[in-house]
Amino acid sequence: PPSPPPLPPGIASVHTVADLTGALANTAVGHMVLASGTYDLIGQLSVTRSIVIEAAVTGSVVLRVGGGRVLYIQPGSLGVVQLIGFNITGGYDGGWESSGGGVHVAGGTVVLSSCNIHGNTAQNGGGVFVGGGTVTFESCRIYGNTATYHGQMWGVGGGAFINGGTVTFNRSEIRSNTAGGCLYTGGDPWEFCVGGTGVFVNSGTVTFIRSEIVNGGNNVYVRQGATACSFDTILTGLTGVVSACPGSGEAQHAQPP
Repeated sequence: PPSPPPLPPGIASVHTVADLTGALANTAVGHMVLASGTYDLIGQLSVTRSIVIEAAVTGSVVLRVGGGRVLYIQPGSLGVVQLIGFNITGGYDGGWESSGGGVHVAGGTVVLSSCNIHGNTAQNGGGVFVGGGTVTFESCRIYGNTATYHGQMWGVGGGAFINGGTVTFNRSEIRSNTAGGCLYTGGDPWEFCVGGTGVFVNSGTVTFIRSEIVNGGNNVYVRQGATACSFDTILTGLTGVVSACPGSGEAQHAQPP
């Protein structure tokens, strides 16, 4: 059969890990399309500039790492990153105060669409850690992740740990994640045990829209000073306050921490 036509300038076709890292390093590439398959990374993949990274077929691409975090994203305050259609798994950041075994977003405007983030471990945010920026999870599933420090009680935010920025979960599912349940504060008191098996909101602003957050125990924990609202969302096991997003009806309340 004839070869497919070449991709337009600025778009790279990716088939191997070497292709992937090479395209990231090439600033002339603004859009990558990954062929179906499993990409076994050697250490975390760092995305530090604006780019679109897309699976050729949604759900057919696995980004996997045998040790360390899978993805680190920091394109700068004006940078924009889109990731579309990936399975992100195998991340294990086992260090003290480690953050985001699957994905760590440190800044920029970041959109993850139709992604599955599962089977990852870190102390703070087994699946996802957001430290800043404007971040949207669109039609994503975050499940089967663990927040722990070497299997001990230290660890919160099994699915996601939000430590800043503005984060939106839209039509997404955060389910069946686990957490050790205790957070090291570095102050006095130096610890408190709270849970947050699904989502731990330490600071920043979080919006849940038409999503499901279903995890065991203390499912969602919102610390004082953080802001969260929900609209048409299944959300149980709440500590803190999740207000009603505009037009959404009743707020959800629990005993504040």
